[in-house]
Parts: sequence; structure tokens; C-alpha cells
Amino acid sequence: MRNVGSDSREVKGELQAHDSATLLVAEQRPELYVIDTVWSRGARGARTDFITVYDKQTFNAVGEIVLPGGKRALITAMEG
Repeated sequence: MRNVGSDSREVKGELQAHDSATLLVAEQRPELYVIDTVWSRGARGARTDFITVYDKQTFNAVGEIVLPGGKRALITAMEG
């Protein structure tokens, strides 16, 4: 994921995430959140859903929240 300036299109920062990751930028807090899913064996095995909390200014990870029970919806668009 990249933070790109709206006028200059200059890359301001970059985060590591999977294709199915979701980005949420907090309006009232100095954080951004990436919701992601990984499997213990790459594309199979035990599933872990989690939220990584990043500092908006530095893009450093400042926390992680593991989501219990595999309840994150994973939705992909398909070409028709």
C-alpha cells in the first residue's frame, strides 16, 4: 500500500500487506489500520486475521490486534 500525494503523485510512504488487505485511515487519531489475513502454510493451514496499527507520520507499526474466530470477510471481485 502506498500513500501518494494527490497533486504530485509522489510516494510518501509504503506498507507491506497482502492482496486481500483493507486499509482504514483514522480521521481523529494519528493512526492508520491495515486489516489482513494470513495462513500458516502460505495459502492453507491455520488462519489468522489481524489488524496492524501504524503511525501516520512514520508508517512504523505501533501495535497489532489479533481478531478471534476467523470472522473477517474476504471478498474478491471477479471479472464477468
